[in-house]
Amino acid sequence: MAVLLRERRLFLEVQAHGYRGSRPVVRKYLAALRAGHTEPVRADVPSPHKITGWIMRPRESLTDEQEQQLLQGRLACPDITRACDLTRAFADLARHRRGQLLMDWIRQAEQDAPPPMHSFAGLLRQDLDAVTAGLTLTYSSGVVEGHVNRLRRSSGRCTAAARSNSSAPVACCDRDRHEISPRPVFKDPHHHGGD
Repeated sequence: MAVLLRERRLFLEVQAHGYRGSRPVVRKYLAALRAGHTEPVRADVPSPHKITGWIMRPRESLTDEQEQQLLQGRLACPDITRACDLTRAFADLARHRRGQLLMDWIRQAEQDAPPPMHSFAGLLRQDLDAVTAGLTLTYSSGVVEGHVNRLRRSSGRCTAAARSNSSAPVACCDRDRHEISPRPVFKDPHHHGGD
């Protein structure tokens, strides 16, 4: 009975200091202490989602606390350290248009990166010319890609409408809804006709 009271008192004490775990976890830890074989105490490591966000953001945008927690994560796990270094190096390639250094980055990632980054490097290698151009050239086809994707979606809706109601006439869905404007009509200032 005295052991249970001490466990309860210890649980309330660590809870007052911010412990968010359950009482059975404390009981299990105390039993391991009594038996002489305790598990190492885990540090309060931030979630993978938080760590990823800190790695992806520019260093100067992190608070001192975030930088410190990222450093603790890096010290706790070599894979986090390597992923952080490679991610920041890749971001530097993209921000400063240093596509000529891409092959060096791929070799580093293939040599000792965590598995997901190793796979990413392999995918970059598959379309190396296009990726190098994207990281080097100043122009972008992003606007064109957006229009192509919008037209593909439109075409898909028209095809689906045609399949579902084959007797109905099919017109371009986007044009009917005025998402794509028709050819512009230019008024001729010298023309006074009635069309």
